[in-house]
Amino acid sequence: MTFQKRNHAVEGFLKFSPDSRFSANDPEDHMTAGGPRVFVGVPCVGWMHTLAVLAQRQLVLPPASQWFFDESWSTIAEKRNHIIEEFLRSECEYLFSLDSDMTPRPDSVRRLLEHQKDIVGALYCTRFPSFPVTAGRRTSPDGRGHIDGGLGWPISPGQGLQRVDAAGIGAMLIGRRVLQTLEPPWCEWPQPMGGTLDDSIAFCDKARTAGFELWTDSDLEVGHLITWPVTPSCHPEPGHWTFPQHGFDALEGR
Repeated sequence: MTFQKRNHAVEGFLKFSPDSRFSANDPEDHMTAGGPRVFVGVPCVGWMHTLAVLAQRQLVLPPASQWFFDESWSTIAEKRNHIIEEFLRSECEYLFSLDSDMTPRPDSVRRLLEHQKDIVGALYCTRFPSFPVTAGRRTSPDGRGHIDGGLGWPISPGQGLQRVDAAGIGAMLIGRRVLQTLEPPWCEWPQPMGGTLDDSIAFCDKARTAGFELWTDSDLEVGHLITWPVTPSCHPEPGHWTFPQHGFDALEGR
């Protein structure tokens, strides 16, 4: 019921500290005992998915960590660059690059920090069918194939910490020295623009060229929210919905 949700929201507001920025309102519940300070940078628009906000609200961060939301009218690459600039002005040791449509686990940052890597990300899928993972190697598993760009051969979930050649930066922990070493712009859309991960791949290529290793925790999966078209003909059958094929066509740009 709507009134019950409003009452619950009021109860949460009364517990909220105006200086908290989401995760810091209850140190005993939402903060670790120590660790390097993390700057959570979120490129977004004027609204966010409720599930993403709830997931971010539960994200466990070290004390003195910070949040920064960039909702400017610009490209995703420009938003990421602005976030990095703000991060470098802070005193935080790590940037957690988190897209606004991600649903991270509460322990995501802690688990990534434990790997003690300059660049390490969680594993997530794209928002488009067939929903491939956004981390891969450019040499095939049998060693016979190789490509010079893109994600390459995707890694599989559940295989622990994996070294990769490219990965999406929508849920990635990046050390300060990486961003201090690389020349801006850190993220950019290559021309001609090809796919939805181009800015991530461009960043990964710059980092690897500078000598940094890229890693993905394939055991740490992060949800990637999607929206779905609903038409009058999408009548639900018992227990599930049947979506029209043109929904996939629209998502794939056909």
